[in-house]
Amino acid sequence: MIITVTLNPAFDKTIYVQGFKPGRLNRVEKVVVTPGGKGLNVSQWLKKQGENSVAIGVFGGTTGMAIVNELGEKGITTEPVYTTGDTRTNTKIISGGELTEINEPGPVVSDACEERLFEVVRKYAEPGNIFVFAGSVPKSMDNDIYYRLITLVKEAGAFAILDADGDAFKEGMKAVPHVIKPNLQELFAFIDRDFGGTIPEDYKSYVVSYAQEIIELGVKQAMVSLGEDGAYFTDGFNNMFMEAEISNDDVKSSVGAGDSMVAALAIGLEKQLDFDSVASLAMEMAADACRMEGTVE
Repeated sequence: MIITVTLNPAFDKTIYVQGFKPGRLNRVEKVVVTPGGKGLNVSQWLKKQGENSVAIGVFGGTTGMAIVNELGEKGITTEPVYTTGDTRTNTKIISGGELTEINEPGPVVSDACEERLFEVVRKYAEPGNIFVFAGSVPKSMDNDIYYRLITLVKEAGAFAILDADGDAFKEGMKAVPHVIKPNLQELFAFIDRDFGGTIPEDYKSYVVSYAQEIIELGVKQAMVSLGEDGAYFTDGFNNMFMEAEISNDDVKSSVGAGDSMVAALAIGLEKQLDFDSVASLAMEMAADACRMEGTVE
């Protein structure tokens, strides 16, 4: 069974604007609104692949209820943990092939709500189950939340996949998840050799070296998303750079592409697919994501 955990869900509002100009009047051509938050995106991608999952999330207010209802209409099983306040709405502006993201912080999560979250996660923490911990952490939660959750499920014999950034990723890595999916910037920041915030042109050799360092920490598999350059995969024995087979004319939005790749990693674990098959599936799903408007159609 695959279980996704989303601490900071959202409605993703994708706005298409021709010639977006900051500080000026802009007229919207089209708006696409979908349930979002990395873990929820993973559950939706799993559903598109015919795979079931349980989506655990922290939801608040009418927006949170609306997301839960929409996921239910899509046939996705949810385990909502309710909090006060309203679930956020994230705005994504697409103009001229460029993506601008404006993400809200999310509601305050009480101690009682956090305790309830751990109870729900503990209910599904069984040997062989696969947990996907993905996305940002609400400001009211400590950055070690992923560390504590990953420790919990690993002690129960379950697998953990981590896709986060910043301090939440660094703290979560202390629990040594089985699989991780940082992007290029997150990888460099974690290794703490980010060249002053500038990624070197010959970054691929650094990606190989840095990913190997992470494998040596005990992580079983790492996938580093490289944007337009595809992704790098390693399990310490196999190493592969892959590009998504998609033309620029087909690209509508890159929103959710990374989440589709995480879904592929979860499928790979559940079905015990070989290294090459997981990498190929991840890139195929990422290409599909780029052809879509919004997060997941």
